[in-house]
Amino acid sequence: MRESPLRLSLLDYLGCRMGCVSLSDLHTLDRGQKLRLLYEVERLEPEDASLHEWNDALAYLTGQPPEADAEAAREKIRSYLAE
Repeated sequence: MRESPLRLSLLDYLGCRMGCVSLSDLHTLDRGQKLRLLYEVERLEPEDASLHEWNDALAYLTGQPPEADAEAAREKIRSYLAE
């Protein structure tokens, strides 16, 4: 298994990659920024963050309930960002 590239929580990592001053900036992304965030999520493997972190990101970004595994949470985030 490869070493996780994350040194921050998943949400903090995504916020940094997007250049957000505050995590709440992730709630105000325009269409182009959402596609850029989608690219960042797609670069990550489900095992790069814990299930808890994927579910936190899922809830924070989409308002959806938690999933049973990281891949499912990642896929729901991807679907939301691709809309």
